[in-house]
Amino acid sequence: MLGRKYIIKIRHNPMTEAIGIYFGMQDSEGFKVAKSVKLEYEKIDEGALDVEPTLTIPSYLGSDFLKTLLNAIENQGIKSESTSKTEGLLEATKYHLEDMRKIVFEKQERK
Repeated sequence: MLGRKYIIKIRHNPMTEAIGIYFGMQDSEGFKVAKSVKLEYEKIDEGALDVEPTLTIPSYLGSDFLKTLLNAIENQGIKSESTSKTEGLLEATKYHLEDMRKIVFEKQERK
């Protein structure tokens, strides 16, 4: 939605060994911060379908919010498994190409 920007910060508190996640939003009304909630777990029957979501956001806001959250997580140096695998493949491809260049240039020098 135009005129709305999400700000998400992740901070580690070494005194409490807790990680704080702050959700902020800048829109035409000013800067707002989401109310603090305590993440608590409750036992449920496996496969229960009547459980409320931990966090609900309107679908028209979802994409921007989730992209901002992803960027905040990546800024902490945390990568998804698929991102790590892709980076590994790219690194291997880079070395393979370097090896192929050496082979090609060695053949050209022999001529």
